[in-house]
Amino acid sequence: MASYFVGDIQGCYGSLCRLLEQVKFDPAQDILYPVGDLVARGEDSLSVAKLMLELGASVKPVLGNHDLHLLAVYSGLKKAKDSDKLQPLLTSHIIDDYCFWLRQQPLVIAWQDVVVSHAGWYPLWDKTTLLNNAQLVTRRLQCDDFVYWLELMYGNKPNHPSEVETEVGQFRFAVNALTRMRYLTKKTELELKAKMPVKDAPKTLKPWFKLQSAEMRKHTVIFGHWASLLGKTGQANLYALDTGSVWGNQMTMLRWQDKALFKA
Repeated sequence: MASYFVGDIQGCYGSLCRLLEQVKFDPAQDILYPVGDLVARGEDSLSVAKLMLELGASVKPVLGNHDLHLLAVYSGLKKAKDSDKLQPLLTSHIIDDYCFWLRQQPLVIAWQDVVVSHAGWYPLWDKTTLLNNAQLVTRRLQCDDFVYWLELMYGNKPNHPSEVETEVGQFRFAVNALTRMRYLTKKTELELKAKMPVKDAPKTLKPWFKLQSAEMRKHTVIFGHWASLLGKTGQANLYALDTGSVWGNQMTMLRWQDKALFKA
């Protein structure tokens, strides 16, 4: 049995299939852990969604910002952009099943000294707080009024835990920290508009992983979301798996047992 973590798929079905063939993935005994953003922008989100449903218990993703946005589009809260290339999925016979399945998935997977999250681990959170915030979002996505909560997730404020005064604020901050985070200000505020490569970032901003706590450094953190990193963080305890497959680069997969990396 092997555990495989794969970077942002974003509808790049061909690259995913080549990786699965390369590692001889066996759904009868192996587990696939996508790090979020399963669909959107790639050429075949529908086939990716079908595969996720077919794999059943052999796939265990965390949710990314594009997955949450798909739920918002499905719920009528947002309109899909042409560039998202989601129309074949949205009009397919599996869309209800797929979106229900998405709503059952977590934002964080953690065991022993491993943490998996789409965007990463917000540095002011200890592990218990990280998990509690992730579980809050999961509970809201699974409840009957999930559409109400999806509508409330949009916005860049609050951008610091000290500004969180309500459950709505906590929900939004958790969504942003777990699915959209890249840079933090010197006051550890989320700066969600900044998307430039690290080398071009102003000195007033730091990548979240440059502000790791002592507790975080004792964990291996596996994340996606930040394609321009191309897998490089300079931090020994991190695996940045989004290497920009949807932008024409290779998709990256990590086999956990021997830490081997595969690309396609």
